[in-house]
Amino acid sequence: MILLVFLLAGELFGAGGRSAGLFAAALYAINPLMIRLVSGRIPDDPPHAVNVFFIALAVLLFAISARRNSRAYAAAAGFSIGLGTLCMSAVALLGLAVSLPLLLSLRGLRGAVRLLAVAFAAFIAAAVPWPLYCLSRWPELWRHESALQVGHLFTALDGHAHSWWWYLKILPVQYGGSAVFVWAALLAALLYAARAAVRGRECGPAAVLCWVSIPYIFFSLIATKLYAYVCVATPGVCLLWGYAAASLWAARDGRSRSLVLAALIVSGVYVGEVSVERWKADYSVCPWSTVYDYPAFRAVMLKLRGVPGARVLLNVGDNKSPQAMYYSGAAAYPDAPQPAVVRGLLGRGYGVFILIEKEKGGSDVPSSLRTAEFYKKIYFIPLPSPVALEPRHPYEA
Repeated sequence: MILLVFLLAGELFGAGGRSAGLFAAALYAINPLMIRLVSGRIPDDPPHAVNVFFIALAVLLFAISARRNSRAYAAAAGFSIGLGTLCMSAVALLGLAVSLPLLLSLRGLRGAVRLLAVAFAAFIAAAVPWPLYCLSRWPELWRHESALQVGHLFTALDGHAHSWWWYLKILPVQYGGSAVFVWAALLAALLYAARAAVRGRECGPAAVLCWVSIPYIFFSLIATKLYAYVCVATPGVCLLWGYAAASLWAARDGRSRSLVLAALIVSGVYVGEVSVERWKADYSVCPWSTVYDYPAFRAVMLKLRGVPGARVLLNVGDNKSPQAMYYSGAAAYPDAPQPAVVRGLLGRGYGVFILIEKEKGGSDVPSSLRTAEFYKKIYFIPLPSPVALEPRHPYEA
């Protein structure tokens, strides 16, 4: 992805693309949100990171296709968007929206339509077979999931209700550094890119403006707001800042030299500050929950990580499954197991570990699992008492 961001700047910004790409790629490499996603510290959101890749790849391929008038690159771009829809549904269409200014500017309406037609055919080839198979194989589940996807647009699911400006509020948390700098830098870069797009009729800044504004507007308006939804805008934000920084560098010998140099120094301080912050971050701690994430519980789970072979943790309890999976490296389920389930897992070669909370003493585990049939085949792991900790990570806001 870091290389993709660098290459995108070269395609979008022309002569100044290399310097813009270096700055943008550096920002992406230290971005707190993307690091949290790809490191697995937000385990319910990894598909977002994969979707970001397919969106960025599609924009790069569309940009090359528009410049060369290449149907092959257009087909590859459409295929990439199709793969993206398999990750996070229609969100991947952002790659098309970002690319439209490039196609229309470089190829005109007729040429853009030709390339888009080729891309659409490749998109169908990538995106349609799997949903059709799911619809025929599991029709009820497919309808349920489809209704859920539509429903979360209008209803806040699982308590993920926030104000419309929540994503703007957590911008400093997702990009690191001083809150004032992040908000001011984003606003200034947006205005500068808008000026270049309108007055200079530059398609690159116009594309990046779409990349940044569409996700933030759309996800701010829907009812369910998850922390990582706006990660698809991260490459766009980094490219936007890279474009502004490259323009400042090009103007360093002009009449506003002192102001330009001051802005560049502040930008350099920001990059250094975020780099140090990421370097010192504690990635050994599962960050988003303040309950059960304490040394004794962590030690038990880390011991299980060293057990060879496929493992399954059962009776983990509500709100502990993500932490248990994060530390143990095994599948973890909250419910008390039934004998038939345990037999099936043992038959498939899994090591079965049943967690026993100290307060319950195993009262929530069926007595049939303590019979001779399962003797020495399953493992009962006692857990220490849960301890509530103070919040350590500000991005829970």
